[in-house]
Amino acid sequence: MRRDMARCGTETSFDDIDYLFQMARMSSDSSDDTVPALVECLKRHGLAEQSLTADDYKQIVMDPTSDQEHFGKYFDETRDDYDAEQSPAYWACNADPNS
Repeated sequence: MRRDMARCGTETSFDDIDYLFQMARMSSDSSDDTVPALVECLKRHGLAEQSLTADDYKQIVMDPTSDQEHFGKYFDETRDDYDAEQSPAYWACNADPNS
C-alpha cells in the first residue's frame, strides 16, 4: 500500500502540488501568518521539539530533505518509521493550527 501511495503522489503530481502549497503558505508576503500557531499546534501534539520557533519551521519546510527528516514520519507512508497514530494530528495542525 505504501508503494501505491508513493506512486500515486508521483503520478498525479500531488507531491509537487503539496510542495508548492507549503511554499506559498510560508511566503513572507502572507498577511495572515499562521506559522506561529502551526508550530504551537505541532508542539501541543508532541510532533515538534518545544524549542522549535516559527523561523526554524519555515527553514525546515523550505528544504524538502530537512522537512522529510523532521516531519516525514507523519506524512510519508512509505517510510519504515511512518507514525500512523500521530499522522492525523500532523494533518490537523496543517489544516487548522487551532486544533
